[in-house]
Amino acid sequence: MLRRDLGQRGPDSWQQVMAPAAGLLFTDDLPPGVAREYQVRIGDDPAQVAVWAAGRDLPTGAAQGHALMIVDDTLADDLAAALDLFQSDLTGAGWQVTRHRSPRAADDDPAENLSRAMALRRWITAQFRADPATPHAVILIGHLPIVRTGRVNPDGHDPHAVATDLFYADPVGFWLSAPGPDGVPQLIPSRLPADGIAMQIGRIDFAMLSDHFGGEIPLLRAYFDRNHRWRHGMTGDPRRAYAASEHLMVERNALNNIVGPDAVIAGGHHDTAGGGPYLLGVDFGEWRGGTYDTLSPSEAVFTINFGSHKHQFDLRDNAMVALLAQDGPLTVGWGGRPSWQLHGMALGESIGQAHLRTVNNGRASQGGLETRDYAATGTYDWLNPPWVNLLGDPTLRPFPLPPVSDARAEPGPDGIHLHWTLPQGAEGALILRAERRDGPYRVMNNGALAATDYLDPAPIPGGWYMIRAGGLTQVHAGSFRRLSQGVMLSADPR
Repeated sequence: MLRRDLGQRGPDSWQQVMAPAAGLLFTDDLPPGVAREYQVRIGDDPAQVAVWAAGRDLPTGAAQGHALMIVDDTLADDLAAALDLFQSDLTGAGWQVTRHRSPRAADDDPAENLSRAMALRRWITAQFRADPATPHAVILIGHLPIVRTGRVNPDGHDPHAVATDLFYADPVGFWLSAPGPDGVPQLIPSRLPADGIAMQIGRIDFAMLSDHFGGEIPLLRAYFDRNHRWRHGMTGDPRRAYAASEHLMVERNALNNIVGPDAVIAGGHHDTAGGGPYLLGVDFGEWRGGTYDTLSPSEAVFTINFGSHKHQFDLRDNAMVALLAQDGPLTVGWGGRPSWQLHGMALGESIGQAHLRTVNNGRASQGGLETRDYAATGTYDWLNPPWVNLLGDPTLRPFPLPPVSDARAEPGPDGIHLHWTLPQGAEGALILRAERRDGPYRVMNNGALAATDYLDPAPIPGGWYMIRAGGLTQVHAGSFRRLSQGVMLSADPR
């Protein structure tokens, strides 16, 4: 067994704490505020690797970073209300949001499409370079340009160029382009040229689904509605998962860490309906994406949908996109090759952070496979893969806490009085303040949680408050202090 502090990087940061044949039980005395990860080889099968996280009384910061909310220009007006709600939700989760309209993909003109993609990447890179020390998340909404790169065969079929959104999340790599074997312009790298990506990134795009799925704009509206419901705890705090497929053993082992082995059932995307909601679902799944509207919908929030050709999310009726269009899933990834490192979610990390950990496993330019943080799994040994994309909102987290209710701001001679009602499971509320509704918000009272009221004796004229319920939650991997979505109030409620 190997161990290190969660967040450390590089193979040299691992320490052996138990010999392979020493036994099946290891006890680690974790002090408060410390999180660690553990890597265990199970048996002789190279695919049987478990990576687990554990922590005790971990803090959760109110500020998450800078979210780039990039919207297909042709859909922005029709989706205005849904986009406003989503932006408010991102702000309420601690993100400083920049909303940007960008040209739609030019599917019928590959050269123009690549040009539009290059321009969008330059804009994203400029935003990142303006504040590189702050975490960034890129959220692509609508049918923004999709680029293809390299010539590889991660699904075991003939080598081909693969669709990638990681191109947008890499502000430093050289992505040269050239005509592909079919004469269509594409990017050249078969590995991420910078050895990884610098930002969380996800795509919400239903343009390539057939009309019988319900239409692009209705599907986007439905997605943002259930995204909002999840964030606000309206669909509960599910602590169950399902798993199938022998190709996804690392992901299946992570579910044991996230929800506990007794809460993981044997089942897949199409045969577990009625038993949910599930926090996670890991499965091979039906390969014919065009049939997903007739199959029992998945009731898992975070999903892995493995199988041949599924990583090509730019194809008509792709199975990953079709799964995201169902009523339950909010994110979909293509797993197994390489395996997704989901274990940080056991302590409340976002799916986007799990995505970063998966993609950035090792550095091809600095020695290759021996630079990996996590062991090889299975037959296909990939490094810095450009095809491991995330569909859905990368900022989403497990274990939601409902927000405060009955929040109000009342002016008085001594300042602004804030009042609220706490949800079940909260110990108090964090109070933040900003000059504008969209932030940036600053924590008040040195981060101390207030019970049901708070007085600001020196309010900002025209300012705004955010109230976020908070408290310690017990999970299978230990405990951490979670925060709810923020409820925003004007300092001038008239």
